[in-house]
Amino acid sequence: KDKKGGIWVGNTGGLHHITIRAGQPGATDEISFTQYKHDPIDPNSLSGNEISCIYEDRDGVLWIATINGLNSFDPATGKFTRFLANPSDKFSISSNNLFSYGQNSIIEDAKGNLWIATDSGLNKLNKERTRFTSFYQDNSRDFSLKSNYEGSLGLDAGNNLFVGTSKGLQSLNLNQKAFGLLQHDPKDRNSLSDNNVAAVIEDKSGTTWIGTFGGGLNKWDKKTGIITQFLHDPKNPHSLGKDYVDAIVEDDSGDLWIGNGEYLSHLKTATGIFENFNSNSRN
Repeated sequence: KDKKGGIWVGNTGGLHHITIRAGQPGATDEISFTQYKHDPIDPNSLSGNEISCIYEDRDGVLWIATINGLNSFDPATGKFTRFLANPSDKFSISSNNLFSYGQNSIIEDAKGNLWIATDSGLNKLNKERTRFTSFYQDNSRDFSLKSNYEGSLGLDAGNNLFVGTSKGLQSLNLNQKAFGLLQHDPKDRNSLSDNNVAAVIEDKSGTTWIGTFGGGLNKWDKKTGIITQFLHDPKNPHSLGKDYVDAIVEDDSGDLWIGNGEYLSHLKTATGIFENFNSNSRN
């Protein structure tokens, strides 16, 4: 039953909208059906006729799970939008088979994301309805899904998502933020210069500086995702004194002082030029 009182029924014959008009005293109610079915030549029709779940989101959009894809439906236009698995698109839904042996295979969380259960992983569709994130069983991780075949989904008042699987009930606290991970990739100059991190600070501008034991200094702009590496260059006396960085401090002028082995390096952040001091320095 939708927010306007309309009744929707899904079965193996498609989607049906039931309209009930109260009859006159002594007369029976008037009942009418509007039927929606898959049309192979109409891309705005239902993607499949075998329906397992119907869900209405906070904006009044109907979401219809079938064994041949996910659909959104605009009752005002009578048109469907299909969301289908695409192996070449990592942000598409993980599977077209949304058959569910449980009660609800679609649910909306407090932030407006949709969670969709399939026969091959759990999917989160963002509130903008533009990209899916897929979650799979991973036996190497203790806290991953225990099965790729999900049934019923539930959500409690504390924003905890409950997932009924073929191997038990699992829960996920949606209020928690997952840990991100920056790592070194030898094929990517925009990655961290080394995985052995020894020092991290955030400067006054919000930029993060990361010192490593063997890869020098990294400047990470979180807004753009760009990582700039500063490494020792024996041919350049104004480069980092050594690639061993275990301390970083920002001074009042916004410049950095970097402890790196037997050197103390002064980075003028406006120019990117280093001045290096060691025990033999006279000033």
